[in-house]
Amino acid sequence: MVKKRKVIFTILVITSFILQAIAISRIIPLASSHDLEFTYTYNWDLSGKSGDYYDYDEKMDVKGHYVVDFEGNIGNVEAEVRWSWKATYQGSPFDNDEGNTIYTFQYSLEDGKYIGNDTDQDDFIPNMSVWFYIPEISTKNAQKLLNITYEKTTQSSPSTIWIQSLCPQKGIQFSQSGTFHRNDVYGDMNVEYSSDYFFTDDGYLLGEIYSETDKGYSGGYYSEFDIDSKMFVISSNYNRSLDWINYLLVYWLPILIAYLYFIAWKNYTAFRPKIIVDRKRTYVLQRDVDPELTNLDFASLYLELIPAFLWRTYAQNGEVISITEDDKVAGLALIDSSDKIATLFGKKQKFLANHGDIKYFFSESSKMKYFFNIETYDILKIQNIQERTFEYDAFLVKPLSDLYLPAVVDLIANEDFGKAKANMLNWVHYAMRSEIAYVAVGKMSESWVKDVLTAVEEKNFPPPEAVGEDVVMGVGFAVLSQKVGWLYGLYVHPAFRNMGIGKTLALARISALKELGVSEIITEIAEWNGTAKKIYDKFDVQAVGKIYLYGKKKPTVRIRRH
Repeated sequence: MVKKRKVIFTILVITSFILQAIAISRIIPLASSHDLEFTYTYNWDLSGKSGDYYDYDEKMDVKGHYVVDFEGNIGNVEAEVRWSWKATYQGSPFDNDEGNTIYTFQYSLEDGKYIGNDTDQDDFIPNMSVWFYIPEISTKNAQKLLNITYEKTTQSSPSTIWIQSLCPQKGIQFSQSGTFHRNDVYGDMNVEYSSDYFFTDDGYLLGEIYSETDKGYSGGYYSEFDIDSKMFVISSNYNRSLDWINYLLVYWLPILIAYLYFIAWKNYTAFRPKIIVDRKRTYVLQRDVDPELTNLDFASLYLELIPAFLWRTYAQNGEVISITEDDKVAGLALIDSSDKIATLFGKKQKFLANHGDIKYFFSESSKMKYFFNIETYDILKIQNIQERTFEYDAFLVKPLSDLYLPAVVDLIANEDFGKAKANMLNWVHYAMRSEIAYVAVGKMSESWVKDVLTAVEEKNFPPPEAVGEDVVMGVGFAVLSQKVGWLYGLYVHPAFRNMGIGKTLALARISALKELGVSEIITEIAEWNGTAKKIYDKFDVQAVGKIYLYGKKKPTVRIRRH
């Protein structure tokens, strides 16, 4: 369902963007060497209803291109109009025609009237004005001109016309409606009509929407048909105003509503148990579990640490998903919501991985169908902690404090991501306050530190973070759960590797865990990381298993458990 919703939302967004691109293209001013230039489309449809026109249709498609050059108070027009016409009867072609017409004429820029008898009108009458321009449109003069050209007309402003049903444009609207009688090739008809014309504030045409209903006699039969036509200017070198309110309502409000709906649905389904039947066994998938976890019904090398993992997931505003059978927890997913990285435990992990919003996850399962095995780690165990001694240089390593927190965050972010990352602060701050965290620092005045910094500068390597006179060399973290400890997040700046910093950080954390009563410690190291393995060789560690990093694609950054 999560994927399906994402696909639907993605399709909605892509469709909206495509339509918006088409819509915006209809309003971008045209670069032109002429004083006036525009292109329009005109679509005319006749739909037969009864009598001689029953099941009869006509359709005309027109595309015109006009250029106008001003000479004094005269506009010199050159126009090319391409058209095609076809008629169908009972769904089959009946007749068709097409053509291309060139017009050359003049009109007055002062009053918009045609000059001479050469026009682009089939039914020209004296004092008629051009149809694409109204001079002084904001004055009463415009009304007079329209009354001559279009008979009775009412004006309303501002109004919106949807160019090709895609681009809402604002303009001055002139409307007319009424009746007339026709006796021509279409028959002896009484006609009811309505028409809306839209112009810019400068008097240039935006479009026209026209409809009529004809009733009368044709071919000896009482007949009816409807005519609908739409004419839109689709490009021009004059400015046309976008209706931003309608644009946002149509193109962005549905996206916002869909987004809010998906979020609401996600939140609703997230906390609603989901029944899963697999191999005739019934499981319940749900978010949140009892932090005490007294009903775990699966095996894991981390079993005693899971309560601590659970608490820290909640404390860091992560997500917890469980899958239960007969009120026993059969599987568990602990999810870092910010990075969408999880650790899965127990059975039915494929359901856990697919149900949560997870990009990558760690699992003790050696096979996960449909997921890449990105990295494999050896799980190491150090036993008999209380019977052993762990000494470390307390001058080199100290508990992490607020003083070093920003520098440590930068060290971790640059090591894992190659750049600073703000949300790293959350888990590092939590670890410093609630878990065990040690930082390794050295004084700039010490000769060996000076030598390292000089070498870093000479090789143009990224310098280590500094806090006053202290240089932050590394950091390490640990978790305690009853008698078991977990070492994680060991970071050493590249300039200070192979100098015993990692080993000292390991000793400091183990020593702290010993003081808290831990009897055994678990950690994991990538199979390829021989340097890190050497740190623990002297602790008599035992390899007890493996944990794997999975994902549906290879990550571009380092993925670690924390």
